[in-house]
Amino acid sequence: MQIPLDHYRILGLPMQATAEQLEQAHRDRTLQLPRREYSEFAIQSRKQLIDMAYDALRDSGKRQTYDAKLLAAGSELVSIEIYEEQLIGALLILLELGEYELVIRLGRPYLTSGPSNLDGSSQEALSDVVLPLGLACL
Repeated sequence: MQIPLDHYRILGLPMQATAEQLEQAHRDRTLQLPRREYSEFAIQSRKQLIDMAYDALRDSGKRQTYDAKLLAAGSELVSIEIYEEQLIGALLILLELGEYELVIRLGRPYLTSGPSNLDGSSQEALSDVVLPLGLACL
């Protein structure tokens, strides 16, 4: 599944960030926990995406390749590939970034079809989808 995020946005950094700034941003984003109403699964899913962004940018060779891809995209939205189980984490990150319309657009289908293919218990998974949707609507 493609999510309209890039690794720099996940970490809250500009492309010109130094290696030290990258480490600091990773540490800060990991320690900054979302609301306590989210399940442990949602929090871990969010952390996986933060770690994935950090891993993609901490190696200078991978980072140069990624930066070239971003620059080639220009004004187009760049997306990353995530597993469906990581959708809840992506919704949390998008909510933190103020991307409310995206949260609603990506999360709404799970309200009607049910979160059957998201990990965690059905009730927990549904709660983890409903909370960011409700906050995005506010």
